Amino acid sequence: MTNNFNNSLQSIKKKELFFFLIILILLSYGTFLRNQDYTNPIEFFTKTSLRAPKKARPLINLAIEWERKGDFKKAEKYYKKALKIEPLNVYANNNLGALLLKEKRVKEALNYLGKVIMVNPHYCDGWYNLAVAAEIEKEYERALNFYKKLLKLCPDHIHSMVRIGAIYAKMGKEKEAILYFNKSLSIDPGLFEAHLELGKFLGKNKRWQDAIYHFEEAAKINPHRPEVWYNLGLAFAYKGEFKKAINSFKMALKIKNDYPEAHANLAIAYLRANNKKKAIYHLKRSLELGGENLAHKHELEILLNRLSDKKN
Repeated sequence: MTNNFNNSLQSIKKKELFFFLIILILLSYGTFLRNQDYTNPIEFFTKTSLRAPKKARPLINLAIEWERKGDFKKAEKYYKKALKIEPLNVYANNNLGALLLKEKRVKEALNYLGKVIMVNPHYCDGWYNLAVAAEIEKEYERALNFYKKLLKLCPDHIHSMVRIGAIYAKMGKEKEAILYFNKSLSIDPGLFEAHLELGKFLGKNKRWQDAIYHFEEAAKINPHRPEVWYNLGLAFAYKGEFKKAINSFKMALKIKNDYPEAHANLAIAYLRANNKKKAIYHLKRSLELGGENLAHKHELEILLNRLSDKKN
């Protein structure tokens, strides 16, 4: 009797173990499928938006992913779809406004950013984007007012400090510019934009060594931005360090080969280093890429003609 009972018990345990294993396999497979979704956020949020067609959040997430990929048209499309569901969604209005500012579509952007401040007057990113819009329109006093209002709401908003510094730099107000750049760097010493903008300002004031320090710091933080290498090249060139200038301009062109100003200044650096052949090549590339809008186009054409005549 006892043996029969033990046998029955073992049989039940085996069946339970079998079903447990089946459930575990199914759950693991479900996790695998979900993980596959997570590896492709656009597919994941597309599916999520289809499962919840009356919710704005999946559409906003989908727009963010398209924006990250650089497809602004699709990003705009999905932000607008989200706003059809929730017209006063602060996050969607702010993100769409910021996206339109990237394309310099200021008037359209202001329609969305105005809603952000109307719904939530304490939303710091909304004030930041309004300030950016004013700055694009070169309404610098208005931009300063928005940035400073933002800093009252969010005292540690470092990007506003950088922009205030940049505006004061344009106005030629050295003390104020350096004050705000240094404020931002005291909070975040690794802030790329602060180093870049401070370097530009110091360069304009012919403080080349200080400018080089900040450009080199910016390059350490983000070596993939061509403008930092370009500005570093300018600083080295003005100091007469043409080999270093050449290397910096070449780095800028490695990242962005269709950079006419970098080609032009690399040509000048090569000329100062007595390499006329390469100077001619980069002058030609600069003029090909820059078109009518290229700064000092006429002077560059004259220089190219003189070098070509001497070569012949």
